[in-house]
Amino acid sequence: MRAQQSDRGRVDRAVTIDETDQRVLELLAVDARLSSRALGREIGMSPGAVSERVARLEREGVIRGYHADVDPAALGFGMEVIIGLRTEQGSLLEEALDYLKTISEIQYVYVVSGQWDLVILIRVRDQEHLREMVLGRVWHVPAFRHSETLLVLDSTRCSVTWFSELMSTAGSTSTATNLGPDVDRSRAEDPQQQPAKPGRPKPTPLKEPRKPAQDC
Repeated sequence: MRAQQSDRGRVDRAVTIDETDQRVLELLAVDARLSSRALGREIGMSPGAVSERVARLEREGVIRGYHADVDPAALGFGMEVIIGLRTEQGSLLEEALDYLKTISEIQYVYVVSGQWDLVILIRVRDQEHLREMVLGRVWHVPAFRHSETLLVLDSTRCSVTWFSELMSTAGSTSTATNLGPDVDRSRAEDPQQQPAKPGRPKPTPLKEPRKPAQDC
């Protein structure tokens, strides 16, 4: 099933995957540098079959890319900050989004419901850098009304394979069997098309003799 993507690149409809696809995603989420040969050894498939699955997951938008996990603190940007923004509604909100995209310190911008209209995650060097960001850039967002700045004291990534447990709990994966690259899946899913297994012929049941009618 081909996934449909919105204008912002998000998948609008869930993609049906099987247990083998899920295992491929788990392995790549832990180490995206794994080759098709290495994935095949872990899953028990040929490298060609694994490559076909990975290509399909990329084509359907399940795998969006492969990135290095860069530590901002190692580059001198050790302060992580969350800022909630309240802005005017309507077309000005789109202008605010376009403006925030030009600020290099911003890692993520979220459009949210509730008290704030936008929530942004930024990385800065120190308090002076943060002051320059808030006063000189964030407060100049188009249609800006109010903001609140929260310093992140600590953060923990719970799991890179969070999706696996959720999908298993929700039953999102299909129960299709791993057939390998050379097996016709349509025939395997339709038991009526399966060739008959060789074996001993079943004995023909004997008919019971008809009992004569009895007089009342």
